[in-house]
Amino acid sequence: MKSFILLAALAFSGVAAAESCRAGIEGRSGIEAVFDGRGYDYNSACMDAQRQCKQELAMRQRGGRSPHLSCRILSIQPTPPRPVPPRPIPVPPRGENCVANMKARDGRIIDTFMGVSMTRGLACDEATRKCERDLFERQRSGRNPYAYCEIERGYNPNPFPTFYGSCNFEKVDRFGYINQRFYASATGYSQYEATETACRDAERQCQVTVFGRSEYCRKAF
Repeated sequence: MKSFILLAALAFSGVAAAESCRAGIEGRSGIEAVFDGRGYDYNSACMDAQRQCKQELAMRQRGGRSPHLSCRILSIQPTPPRPVPPRPIPVPPRGENCVANMKARDGRIIDTFMGVSMTRGLACDEATRKCERDLFERQRSGRNPYAYCEIERGYNPNPFPTFYGSCNFEKVDRFGYINQRFYASATGYSQYEATETACRDAERQCQVTVFGRSEYCRKAF
């Protein structure tokens, strides 16, 4: 039974002290003695080897003998294995795309806007929003008053209106001075329908602010 316990203890100690390190006493003529240390890792093994080396060195240097000796680690720290790089994350497939054109009244393309999304319908919504934002800024500054946004032909993602129209009205006093401006935009199944809807909205905004006969609303061009 005792022998079994001894063997188990030796086996456990062998597993626990898995790393080794070597230190040596170095003199003018080279390495004079070596000491092997054991430990749970490389650092603890080197501490054990240095402890043995320093004990021997202290014994040799008693009484002032061998002052030129010193302890030095002789082992080279093992290089840890390189980590395995993670598997690359798959790139999702590119979504659908759609093009919306800003057109002049004669059909000439002023600018083009691209939308990208998971479905073509959402991509066309994005392209239309980009176009309408740009058109709104243009018309605020008086540029392209009759321009509109239209999804490029070849695909209609939704049975919704695809024509864009805008309109401006002005509130004017009896002397002809502009007191206020009103802007509206709308969509329709044709350019005429979209523009007419926008003008009705802009005129309604203007009319609710008119008081008496000294002011009136007129369409701005």
